[in-house]
Amino acid sequence: MPFKLPNFRDKRVQLAAGGAAAVGAFALYRRAHANSAAAGQAAGSVTDPIAAAALDASTIENGIVGDLQPQIDSLSAQLAGLKAGPVTPPVPVPKPKPKAPPKPPKARKPVRHPVPINAALFAREIPLNAPPGLAALSVLGAVGAGGKFTGHNVINGAPVYAILPQYGVAVQGFNAKNLPPGTRLATLKQFAGDIAKPVVRNEQL
Repeated sequence: MPFKLPNFRDKRVQLAAGGAAAVGAFALYRRAHANSAAAGQAAGSVTDPIAAAALDASTIENGIVGDLQPQIDSLSAQLAGLKAGPVTPPVPVPKPKPKAPPKPPKARKPVRHPVPINAALFAREIPLNAPPGLAALSVLGAVGAGGKFTGHNVINGAPVYAILPQYGVAVQGFNAKNLPPGTRLATLKQFAGDIAKPVVRNEQL
């Protein structure tokens, strides 16, 4: 079978041939350059300027590393000592002590009046239908049949009132025997500290 030559008039064939020629020329240049560099090194001299520059840079770098090696060794030893040293734990901050709760206020004792109290200095009648009315009185107890009283007495001469709802007043200076059974007796609230604690029963007034 006869061998067919490529059509060199075709632009694609021309481009392919030119590329192959360039690759072949570059390969021959690299081979010749490598051989000349090897020969120059074997002879004890460097004739290639690129190779000479690389050799000089390598020599300078080795010199710098050699000069810095003692400082590098010293820093390495110091870092090793710091890592091996004891670690002091942080001092804990003490927590504040809780404050004690405030004490409740003490109950105020009723004010005791000077002895004796002059009952005549206070109103003989207190209207029940007008302020302060019953709000101004502290009930002591009640009168039963025959003027007998059951409840608390007063001391120090505090005024005593008979509460008479049928008349709409509370009065001092009453006659217990004339009071209807169940009538309540009271004193002014300002004399609450003058109310005797024991309860008396069927005391004749």
